[in-house]
Amino acid sequence: MPSKSTGNNINITMYSKVQLPYKFGDLFPVLGEEGVKEHYDFHYSNYTKGLNEAYLKYGTKKKLMSILKNIEDYPKEFRENGGGYFNHSLFFQTLKPVSSEENEIPDSLQQLMIRDFGSVNEFKNYFIGMGKRVFGSGWVWWCLEPNGRTIIVTTKNQDTPYAEGLYPLLGIDVWEHSYYLDYKGDRLLYLNEIFRIINWEFVVYRIKNKLAYNV
Repeated sequence: MPSKSTGNNINITMYSKVQLPYKFGDLFPVLGEEGVKEHYDFHYSNYTKGLNEAYLKYGTKKKLMSILKNIEDYPKEFRENGGGYFNHSLFFQTLKPVSSEENEIPDSLQQLMIRDFGSVNEFKNYFIGMGKRVFGSGWVWWCLEPNGRTIIVTTKNQDTPYAEGLYPLLGIDVWEHSYYLDYKGDRLLYLNEIFRIINWEFVVYRIKNKLAYNV
């Protein structure tokens, strides 16, 4: 993430969208090309633009992770756009193209699911149920707690788990813009289908990154 020098010689971190490791149409039939393109090019772009504008407006030099962990100390532009930027950055990296093979969950993640939720199926059912119950717009998350256990939580709008002291491993967008073109109002079907394209290896990477750098 490059820095920009303003007229006051303040180096401000500017953020850019993550580059998709797949084409817009590669998530079909779980997510159609038109919906993915709209989500990435319009919604995600707007949050990225809004975040950079907030950095320029307030002149803060704090990195986004620090801001999200202490979001109550910052103007609402950072909650809305900083959260929107981070949430979408994670979301798009958590997806992968549809495969003809079953989207198998790595053993290491299965062990966590069994330990903390009883079984892989119970984890999936709980995750989907929590996502379905989000009122209005928000997110459903699988997170790592400070004690090393994992938990499923939801956040409203573009809030992030970082504000609650949690480390997000997996986040699924349940705003209508993420699924309406493909599923209309059927959020439950969307949540069931999206398990076919979750990039579990990226979730493993998130855990390793936390252990390595304590971010």
